[in-house]
Amino acid sequence: MKNQLIGFISYAHLNDSDNFITELVKQLSGELSIRLGEKYKLFFDRESIEWGDNWQKVMLDSASNAQILIPVITAEYFESKSCRLEFQAFLHGKKRPSTRIFPVYYDTTKFMFSKEYEENWHKTMRETQYIDLRDYKLDRNKKKFKHSIFTMAIRITKYVESKYSHLIPPPKKCPILEPEVVKNVEKLSRKQKKLLGIIYKQFHPYERPLDDIYDFIVDRPAAPNINSLVEFRFRVKELFYLKLLDLIKMESRITIVKGYSEIKFILKNRNLIPS
Repeated sequence: MKNQLIGFISYAHLNDSDNFITELVKQLSGELSIRLGEKYKLFFDRESIEWGDNWQKVMLDSASNAQILIPVITAEYFESKSCRLEFQAFLHGKKRPSTRIFPVYYDTTKFMFSKEYEENWHKTMRETQYIDLRDYKLDRNKKKFKHSIFTMAIRITKYVESKYSHLIPPPKKCPILEPEVVKNVEKLSRKQKKLLGIIYKQFHPYERPLDDIYDFIVDRPAAPNINSLVEFRFRVKELFYLKLLDLIKMESRITIVKGYSEIKFILKNRNLIPS
């Protein structure tokens, strides 16, 4: 595990009866795998423990090796002996250059207001910046839920980039040289240039699902006049064929839009996209 980045998901099993946490982990794993590559692993017991394993030993070993702890905070979490052991294993585990806790609030009414929650681990969670998913557990299709997953992935990625940059794969290089970039951009219509500009100004260097970008631009007054998601997909594919951005297909049939740092630099310096 020396060269493995590990994020440990700590939660009370009672809180995953509707598979909300399982879905949360699935979406977060997809976002992080794009940004951090195969060296990053989210440890989630439902997927990470093999048949015949000593489950408690595997759990505690993984927590003690993890650089990141992602606790799903509920009253049940603090009543769970296993969650307490995972928290202690993470805090007092093997020597690592840096560790960070990223709490997720799932159902915290008792935890936030009751005086009975005054042990050190309660205080640690309360004093740590969190992501709040309490409003979304009954509706995981909300745009805000997707945005929260994206925000979590960005925060984790920024932390990993600052502390473990040597374990992150190098970014994908631009597939074409500057003269060809300039030539391809000059071929574009004004609508296409505006779309390219939004993607590079608003989203790069972090990738975003294609459908999320469409949701973002449709209500913006300065956005190009795109009438439907079908047209939007077509326009983005045109930019992909011209090698001005990359599209990544995920197993869940989601298409991720990814830019190139070199192209953003060229667009800015040559003033090739509308402001």
